[in-house]
Amino acid sequence: MSNFKLIFVHGYTASHLADWYPNITPMLENKDVDFSIPDLPGSKKPHSANWLKIIDQEYKKTKALAQIKI
Repeated sequence: MSNFKLIFVHGYTASHLADWYPNITPMLENKDVDFSIPDLPGSKKPHSANWLKIIDQEYKKTKALAQIKI
């Protein structure tokens, strides 16, 4: 397990199945990288507060040895 976590944030109208996310998933799993690609609600009409809540939840799940505080 790595000592960091990657959290990928999809863009407007996208999801964890969009763009290159499906291609990078097995690569990161093979390298035993701790990562997350959460589906954020309302991708066609996003609200930043809702997205930030989920991103924060993912951040708190990290198994990182050291966390970067924002």
